[in-house]
Formats: sequence, structure tokens, C-alpha cells
Amino acid sequence: MTAPGTYALILRADRPAHIHVGRLGAMNVAPGFYVYVGSAFGPGGLAARLARHRAVEKRLRWHIDYIRAATQLEEVWYTNDEIR
Repeated sequence: MTAPGTYALILRADRPAHIHVGRLGAMNVAPGFYVYVGSAFGPGGLAARLARHRAVEKRLRWHIDYIRAATQLEEVWYTNDEIR
């Protein structure tokens, strides 16, 4: 999994939440499923990127970090294809 690739996070929200997403501002998270698609072509590849997404305690840096704090990670789908 240290190889680069593209991935999809399958996230579940069990209850409504009102969150602040960095510069995007306020966002309502309704109960249900969400899919976030990202790529990991930098150092550490998929392993490093997915470890960050799995972590609960972390500095909120990207938009997905804010959304991830209000959801549960259910599944990860990935490919090691060289094309994003």
C-alpha cells in the first residue's frame, strides 16, 4: 500500500451535525452516507494518506478533516492505477 493511487472513503453520519469547514464556512451534515474521492501520489502513497484519514486525533488541515470529524469511516476503496 505504499504505492501511489486513488481512493474513495465511504463515510457514515449517524446524526445531524453543524460543522465549520475551514474557509468554506458552515456546513450541515445530514445523517446518511458520503463518499470522498482523493489521490495519494506523494511520499508514502496510499498507506500514508489513508493512515491520516483513519486517525481521529489530528490537526484539521484539509476540508475532509473537518467532515471526517463528524462521520465514521466505513470502508476504503482504492486503486493503484497511475492515472488519477
